[in-house]
Amino acid sequence: MVVLDGINHGIFSNGQLPIHLLLQDITLDTEYENLLQDILQPISTFLLYCGGENGRVVLDSLNDYFIETSKLLEQLLKAHQITIDPKEYKSHWVKQSQMWLSNLVGPDSTRINIESYFTYQSAFNPALFNESVSKVTIYLFSQLDTPVEKIDSDEIPLQIHARMFRRDAILKKLGITQTDNSPERTCKDLNYASYVIAYNRSAEKIRKRFDKRNPGILFHEDIIIPTESSWNEKNILVTRQNRVLHVTS
Repeated sequence: MVVLDGINHGIFSNGQLPIHLLLQDITLDTEYENLLQDILQPISTFLLYCGGENGRVVLDSLNDYFIETSKLLEQLLKAHQITIDPKEYKSHWVKQSQMWLSNLVGPDSTRINIESYFTYQSAFNPALFNESVSKVTIYLFSQLDTPVEKIDSDEIPLQIHARMFRRDAILKKLGITQTDNSPERTCKDLNYASYVIAYNRSAEKIRKRFDKRNPGILFHEDIIIPTESSWNEKNILVTRQNRVLHVTS
């Protein structure tokens, strides 16, 4: 597989793309005519290989394309591994999120054990148990928006419906008295932290492309959903107004 960075789907079309593709597609990094050469080079090299040309120049060129593609996909594949483990049906991302929400540091952070699993039907209520007098175990069951048939692919879920415990509930279970006045971390804080991690781990040209398309991004206060059924039906709200992304949990 070869990924052509900086090229959108529209360059392969001789007509108007559907509006939903136009909204999601990237804008071309350079002029259309210049990008045609970037497309023709790997295609022509591949055709030479299929035609029996397997000399060193052809093989080296194909290898260079594969290496470049691996570099481009490296961070996406790492994000996929963190988000879901299809073999054990676990999510390291949700596990770390619960630890971050608990805000436990130092020796207290060793008193909490977290098991995070994912499902495809609904996000079950989390469970909090006393493992011993000084330690608790939390079981989390989150819902992915990825279809079951795609779980073994490299497609990363757009969102995860995750129910986690607030810090005060964990502190109470551990018998810890809160001594600072730091505010509770919320879904808004968690989504912002996820954005910062994803942004900083992306390649510089990808960050520039994102900044060009989205000069601003705002994370709004969480919306409290009154019922469980309503919560299950609601997705994270992401809208774009005047080239500014608005994110609401």
